[in-house]
Amino acid sequence: MNRRLKFSQIKNRIGSANKTLLMLVFLGLLSCGGEEESNERKTEVDDRLEESIALIDSLEESTLKSLPQVEIPDGYMIISEDEGDLDGDGINEKVVVFDTDREVAQGKERELRIYFNQDGVWSLSHKAIGPVLPSQSGGTMGDPFEKMTVTGGGIIVNHFGGSVERWSYTHEFRLIDDEWKLAIATLVYFSNCDFTETYTYNLVKLNGYHSRQKERCDENGNVTKSKFEVEESLTIKKASVLMDGFGPGSTEIEVKGEEDYYYL
Repeated sequence: MNRRLKFSQIKNRIGSANKTLLMLVFLGLLSCGGEEESNERKTEVDDRLEESIALIDSLEESTLKSLPQVEIPDGYMIISEDEGDLDGDGINEKVVVFDTDREVAQGKERELRIYFNQDGVWSLSHKAIGPVLPSQSGGTMGDPFEKMTVTGGGIIVNHFGGSVERWSYTHEFRLIDDEWKLAIATLVYFSNCDFTETYTYNLVKLNGYHSRQKERCDENGNVTKSKFEVEESLTIKKASVLMDGFGPGSTEIEVKGEEDYYYL
């Protein structure tokens, strides 16, 4: 894309020029001396050439890692960041989760921002409020946010919270039809030595799975018996859930053949 004559492209051109220059110098050295001396010199030159190319690669990698950090808004604090190729162009984007300075009913509001590399500088591409829960919305567990990772072209956000009954959320967001949307969600509700209930939704394929497993434990808290009470496939009605304004665990979705709403 023209928006990124990117630092990586400049780096590749400089790197190629440096390596070509090194090769010409070493070939010039080989042209001197007799055949036996030339063979010995060739071995020595090959070794030095490999070392020099490795050094250039190392310097280029160091230069890439020295890209400026993203601009942190006043009153914000980074709580998670990761990089990966989100749009399939072979160039990494950066995703950052911020604690903001905005207090809401359940603590500090979080903001997720996506940046692309523009000429060696991280440039803001998108920001969203909602996909990362506020800082005190995890019940007695406190802060529910566990981590954010960029994996396989998706942005994955993990939460955990609850009290006696606990919950674990995993939501994956992807760039779909030029919009950031929820693609996959897995919600697990459980109470130790009582039950585990799991909901998995694929909003791209419009299918899902629901199970509920009953558990019994011994006096040490080890599960001694488990039995599935429910196992069912789900067919999701047409759904398009944007990252912006999404509420983990509270966004409704309709499932075919069911009167009640399910929650993502």
